[in-house]
Amino acid sequence: MTVISRRTLAPFVGKEALALERFQKMAALLNKNGGNSRVTKVLYGHNAGEYHMFSAWPTFEKGTKTTAKMMTDKAVAKLFAERGANPAGDLAGPEVWRTVFGEPVKKAVILQREYDIDRAHLSNAIALLPEIQALAPKMPMMAAIPVFADDMSRLVVAYYYDSIEAFGKQVDAIGVSKEFQDIVARAHLYAKLIRARVLHLVE
Repeated sequence: MTVISRRTLAPFVGKEALALERFQKMAALLNKNGGNSRVTKVLYGHNAGEYHMFSAWPTFEKGTKTTAKMMTDKAVAKLFAERGANPAGDLAGPEVWRTVFGEPVKKAVILQREYDIDRAHLSNAIALLPEIQALAPKMPMMAAIPVFADDMSRLVVAYYYDSIEAFGKQVDAIGVSKEFQDIVARAHLYAKLIRARVLHLVE
């Protein structure tokens, strides 16, 4: 299991560069205090144009230790003071999630498909994921559910790619295939696909 936090940033028009600079500083501070963080930009789909930051820990205890360190870090306080004096975007989160299938990996592109699901059907939905993995054994994939979030009836399935071109090629080969669509149809017996997005790693 991996514990994952997610923060989102919607930049104000004309202030995207400043907003991103601060977001990257926050990721660096999280890393300094024990988080394993990365910043991505939403290219397509839900929240396109936003930046999403993901941080990961092997246990909840390690995650809360990072939180405790961040709360007393003067550099963090300075960063938030700068944001308060000159806002550059709307910051939300963190939400906290945990993996239920696979593990996150660092790749250039992530496809996230988000489902609305009753927890009573969760195990049945997760049982279908190995079938998807079998369609592309070399493609990393992961699924996670919320632990602390505004909407607890969610399941996010993430697919990882080396590049945006590799993502497009995989969609042509698998995403629109009969085999994949048959699995998607069966998944809708347990969960409803409500949104999807494609994120690109910001170096």
